[in-house]
Amino acid sequence: MNDKNDNKKYIFDYINANELPCDVESLENDPLFMADVIRLTRDKKMYRLCSEDVKNDYDFVKFLISMFRTDNLFIMEIVDNYIKNNNNFLEEMELNILMSNIFDETKDSELEQYKFNAYCSYMSLMFNFEQLSVEYEDLGKGFYLFSKITQSKVILDYIARIMIGEIFYDTYSNNIEELLHINFSDFSELEKRGVTNFLLSYIDSLDPFLSNYISRNLWLLKEYDKKISYIKKNWHNYTNRVNREKIDMVYDEMYNYASNNMPLSIMDYQEILKNIITKLGLLDIFERYDNNFNPNHREDTSFDNNLGKTEPSLYLDNKSSIYEKKYIAHMTWYIQELFRYSVIVDPYDMEKEEDTTFKKNKEKNKQCTIIEYDFKAKKVLKKYSVKKKKYQ
Repeated sequence: MNDKNDNKKYIFDYINANELPCDVESLENDPLFMADVIRLTRDKKMYRLCSEDVKNDYDFVKFLISMFRTDNLFIMEIVDNYIKNNNNFLEEMELNILMSNIFDETKDSELEQYKFNAYCSYMSLMFNFEQLSVEYEDLGKGFYLFSKITQSKVILDYIARIMIGEIFYDTYSNNIEELLHINFSDFSELEKRGVTNFLLSYIDSLDPFLSNYISRNLWLLKEYDKKISYIKKNWHNYTNRVNREKIDMVYDEMYNYASNNMPLSIMDYQEILKNIITKLGLLDIFERYDNNFNPNHREDTSFDNNLGKTEPSLYLDNKSSIYEKKYIAHMTWYIQELFRYSVIVDPYDMEKEEDTTFKKNKEKNKQCTIIEYDFKAKKVLKKYSVKKKKYQ
C-alpha cells in the first residue's frame, strides 16, 4: 500500500466490503489505514473492527479524541481502554489533559475526573522535582525540569497555564488586578510599557524558562485579555473598592482587639480612631468612604467592648490608661501597615513574613495520588495519597 492510489482503492473496497487482494486482518492491524477509514466514513463503529494493537496505538487514540471530541462516551471509552492497558505516565498525563481541555470547553461533568487526574499528574511531577531541589537551583517555578522530561506541547502548555495562574493569582494571595495596581499608578502607564511586555518581564523575574516558552506561545496569555479589559475599565473604581474594604477591616480589627484585650471599661473608640488616622494622614480617605467621619453624617457615639453598643463618651482612669496606650499602639501599627500599599495586604501576613498562598490553598484541598516515577527506567516506583491544592 505504498502507492497512494492503491491505498485509497483499498480503503473504498474495505468500506464497501469488496474483495481485497490482501489479508483483511493485516489492514485492521494498521493504525494508519484504520485512521484513514474512520476519517473518510466518520463512523465510530469502525473502531470495533480495529485490532487490539491498533486500539493501543497512542497516536491512533489521540486521533480519535480529536475526531470525536463531542462524543463524550466514545472518547471516554477509548481513553480508559488505553490507560488500562498501558503503563506510560507521560502518555496518561497527556490524555488526561486532552480530555480536561474538552471539559473546559463543554463543562460536562462526565469529563471532570480527567481534569482532576491531569492535575494529580502535575502534582506528582512537582513532588519528584522537589526531591531534586538540592541538585537544581535557581530554576524558579521549575518549568525547565518539565521541559527536560517531555517535549509534548500538550503537557508543556498545560503546565505553563497552571504556573501562569499561580503567578498571577497566588502570589501573596493577590490577583492580576492587584499586581498591576502595585506597579502602575495609571493604566496608561501600563499601555505605554505594553501589557504583554510587562506580564512577560514579571514572569521572567520568577522563572526565565517559563517566560521564554510563553514568548514563543503568546496565546497562553490570551485568556487574560478579558480580565485586562475589565481592569482598564474599572481602574479608578479599584481604589474606591480597596479603600472601602480597608476601612471595613479597620473596624473589624478595632472591635476584635477591644473584645479580646480591653477591660470592661468604656472608651471613646471613634475619637481615638480619628486621632490615629489624622496622625497618619488618612483622615481624608475615611471622610470620603466612612459616614462616621463625614461631617454631614457625624454622630457623637462611641463603642464599648461589647462590639457595637453605643454609650456616652467616657475617659479611662489612670489605672486603665495602659490598655488605652496598648490599643492605640496596636491600631496605629495595623492601620499604617494596611494602608502602606495601594492593594490589600493583611498586616498580620506581612508581620509573619510568610507566603500566604500555601497557607490559604492548604485549607482547600482534595485527595490526590502521588506517583514517584523513575523517568530513566520508565516505571512507577510507588503510589500514595496526599492532600492537594485546589486544581485550576
